[in-house]
Amino acid sequence: MEDQTVEWLFQNPLSDGGQFTGVADILMKYGVVPAEVMSETYSSENTRQMANLISLKLKEYGLELREMAAKGKKVEELEKSKTAMLVTIYRMLVLTIGEPPAKFT
Repeated sequence: MEDQTVEWLFQNPLSDGGQFTGVADILMKYGVVPAEVMSETYSSENTRQMANLISLKLKEYGLELREMAAKGKKVEELEKSKTAMLVTIYRMLVLTIGEPPAKFT
């Protein structure tokens, strides 16, 4: 927790902005969905409340994973827990902004 990068990430686990390189990485990995396929919602245009809730959950999960590691849990168990945690984050996003389409033309 004393590492400056870790401290910064715990204070800022999520933001509406970001570095261009982060945006470019996401676009390369996931692509882009046109607005005609996934239209804006109230939550996608007003992300503050959603971002706050997700930030709190990410902080909670980060601390939980640290505690598990400190108790000597194996890497496989930590990865399994992290995957389950990310499923919850994904569900929170889907409930607020909708599920992204799997494919479109």
